[in-house]
Amino acid sequence: MGCPVRLAEPGSTNNRVLLQSMTGNTAVTELLTKGGLAGYRNRYYVLQQFVPNAEEKRVILAAGRPVAAQAHRLAPDEHRGNTAHRARCTDTALTPEERDLCLHIGERLLNHGIRFAGLDLAYPYVFEYKVVNPGGLDERLTLGLPDHTPDTVEALLTSLTSLTNGH
Repeated sequence: MGCPVRLAEPGSTNNRVLLQSMTGNTAVTELLTKGGLAGYRNRYYVLQQFVPNAEEKRVILAAGRPVAAQAHRLAPDEHRGNTAHRARCTDTALTPEERDLCLHIGERLLNHGIRFAGLDLAYPYVFEYKVVNPGGLDERLTLGLPDHTPDTVEALLTSLTSLTNGH
């Protein structure tokens, strides 16, 4: 959702503090409080290389195929591409390369039984897969972008029907 995204700078003395606060800082807390401070726990955090970009695309996949895409133009002083962080969104088309990448990913997701997902990408990089709450469809309506809900539902129903019919 963009809010816990942090940017670590190579060589910064602040990086250790960022990692400790992101993962719960249990080692230091245990040492300082002898285990008496509630609320800190071990947590995981995903690290990825920072890829400078001014625009990302959010793509909705249904039944392994892209059904909607919107461009998120990042605010000049932001590294996060969410509307909550002032990204400007517009309806967009995928380039042939982006479409091929989405089809490849969609096929892989289908192999794992995932029929509905969202991707955040800046070709050739994929930043995030959203499989629990892909978002995008409701956001499109809120932003006044074309409604692709019927296309999405139709693709999913067709996919499930062919699955139950053994195809």
